Amino acid sequence: MKQEQLKEFGKWFEQLESPLIAYAFQILKDREEARDQVQEAFRRMLHQDVEIYNPKAWLYRTLHNLSISQLRRKKRLQNEGEEKQLDFFAGKMDGEIKVENPLQKMERSEKVGRVAHFISLLPEESSNLIKMKFEEKLSYKQMADRTGLSVGNIGFKLHHLLRNLASELKAEGITE
Repeated sequence: MKQEQLKEFGKWFEQLESPLIAYAFQILKDREEARDQVQEAFRRMLHQDVEIYNPKAWLYRTLHNLSISQLRRKKRLQNEGEEKQLDFFAGKMDGEIKVENPLQKMERSEKVGRVAHFISLLPEESSNLIKMKFEEKLSYKQMADRTGLSVGNIGFKLHHLLRNLASELKAEGITE
């Protein structure tokens, strides 16, 4: 790497290290993992054979992908059944079609992972309501007993949560 390229790399590192760590922390919820992923993104930038025309965008995209991959690895180790827990979304996304083709399975798995990521970004109360409804398959009455909210309030909150989640997923191109 040329001296000029090293100076440019150093400039990007100084400018973006802290914001990138903050960005990765929002995804990973772990400061050390965030630092590790930022370090990996800069390492990859340093070892790129081709010219990067927009280093800031490249770093954010690379860090995003690394962070999502790390979340998936971590979740796979912690909870092998996550995909089954989100089948209610996957069924909606695939139009209730059974997926046989390996490419379709991979795409479905990617969609389920992105849905899980969106759910993980919700406030704790909201994600707990979704988990109670779809993972634990509790009735609104059981959810009300557990949370102290009224049955009507549970229904209202779930309706709006799912509607907002569906529109976010549609905006991301995950569903039609």
